[in-house]
Amino acid sequence: METTASKRPLQAFSIAAVNLKVNMLFSILLSFLLVLLLPVLFGIRGLDSKAAAAPLEMFLSLAGILLLTPLFQPEQDKEIDDLVSTKYVGCTAVLVIRLLCALLALILVIAIPSVLMAANACRITAPLVFGTYANALFLGALGLFTSALTGNTAVAYMPPMIFYASNYGAGSKLGGFYLFSMMRGEYEGKPWLFAAGLLLIAAAMVIKTLKRRI
Repeated sequence: METTASKRPLQAFSIAAVNLKVNMLFSILLSFLLVLLLPVLFGIRGLDSKAAAAPLEMFLSLAGILLLTPLFQPEQDKEIDDLVSTKYVGCTAVLVIRLLCALLALILVIAIPSVLMAANACRITAPLVFGTYANALFLGALGLFTSALTGNTAVAYMPPMIFYASNYGAGSKLGGFYLFSMMRGEYEGKPWLFAAGLLLIAAAMVIKTLKRRI
C-alpha cells in the first residue's frame, strides 16, 4: 500500500502539470516570445560582454514580470480560492509549486538565448547570465509583492514597469538597483537585486498566507 509520503512527489507533479497547463501557459508563451524576438530586435553575433548585456538586461529581464507577477491571479477568483481551500493539498503548497515552475521557466528563458548568443561568438559569462536573472527576479518579485498586497494582478504590473522605465532616466542614481549596470561593465549591484527579489517573494508568500488565515 502506498504511503502518504510516497504519494507526495506524484501529487506535486500533478499540481505542477495542471498549473502549467491552466494557469501559467499564457505567461510562459509570452516570455518565450521575448526569446524569439531577441534576434529580431538586437544583434546577437560577435558581441563583447558589454554589448551582449544590452539585449539581456534591457529585454530578457522583462520575462520576470511576465512569469512571476500573475502567480496569485487564480486565487483572486473567490470560487477558485474556495475550491482550492477544500483540497487535501493546501493553497500554500500549490503556490510554492507554481512559484518553482515559474522560476524554472525563467531560468530557461534566460539560458536558451544566452547559449545561442554564445554559439554566435558573443562573450557570454556566468556573471552576465546571473545578472540578467537577478534583474528578472527582482522585477517579477516586485510585481508579485504588489499582487499580494493589493489582491489585483492588473495593478501589480505597474510598479515593476514603472521601476523599469525609471532606469532609463535615473540611471546610476539608483545605485545597486540600477538594472542596466552590466552595459557599463559593473556587476556589483546584481547580488543585491537577487537578494531583494528573494526577500520580496518571501514577503509576498507570507502576506498571501496571512490574508487567507485572517
